[in-house]
Amino acid sequence: MSAMDDGSPARHALVLHQSSLRHRENTVAWVVDALSRGDKVLHRAADPNRLVDAIGEVAGTAEDSGQLEIVDAHRARTMTDGLPRALHQMFEDLVGRAFDDGYREIVLTADEEAERIMVPEAGDRVAHEHDLDRLAMQPGVHVLCSYDLRVEQPDVVEAVVGVHHRCVDDVLWSARLSGERLLVRGEIDLSNAVRFGSALSAAAAHGVRTVDLREVTVLSAAGTRAFEVTAGFLRERGERLTLANMSPKVRLAAATLLVAGEQVVDVVEPRAER
Repeated sequence: MSAMDDGSPARHALVLHQSSLRHRENTVAWVVDALSRGDKVLHRAADPNRLVDAIGEVAGTAEDSGQLEIVDAHRARTMTDGLPRALHQMFEDLVGRAFDDGYREIVLTADEEAERIMVPEAGDRVAHEHDLDRLAMQPGVHVLCSYDLRVEQPDVVEAVVGVHHRCVDDVLWSARLSGERLLVRGEIDLSNAVRFGSALSAAAAHGVRTVDLREVTVLSAAGTRAFEVTAGFLRERGERLTLANMSPKVRLAAATLLVAGEQVVDVVEPRAER
């Protein structure tokens, strides 16, 4: 659980945009943690043996008991013809069966190649992520989506981040929706500012008006522009964006948003600076 999480039950899709190596380490850790809690794990895999080999003995025991179920991406592609509607029905059935088997928490994971195999058309992958997001809104269902920035089309990744704005892990930053706030941490630089902007804009469109930046360590000019775009969107609606708990360093970087008399955002100071 992230240090920023408030301890409430997680109902979200977590999107990992990582290098393959780091992503695999995170996926393995996520699966092992879920298995240790007694959750049902449905893992979408390009290579069904990769996760099993990485987990070792735990995988054999979990597979034998039915707690771990590997969904072969190639077979799923053949069965559904890569159509989002058919894939959605397949996962609905898998989740429903897991609940019928008595599991209270269902975890859907994937390696970084599975989605591209199951859904070869880029536009269909975004539709597929909307379906997964709807699944993740059910009590007890958690979804880990994954994309490799080196091979996926940038516009697809940006759209996916917007779909899963409630909980996003990118290479250098992450965002979590907690109540009516978007909690952001990490570094927002030129390489990832567009993806961050997609998450921020989607959150604002869904009613978020406050962004907590207490754990943001770097804010580039491109990141500042992402806030400007969202603030402009809200201003057209007669509303304002509030930035909370900026460090002095981040506030200095965001100075263009805070020009006296013309500021486009409201600011809530950190308690330590009051």
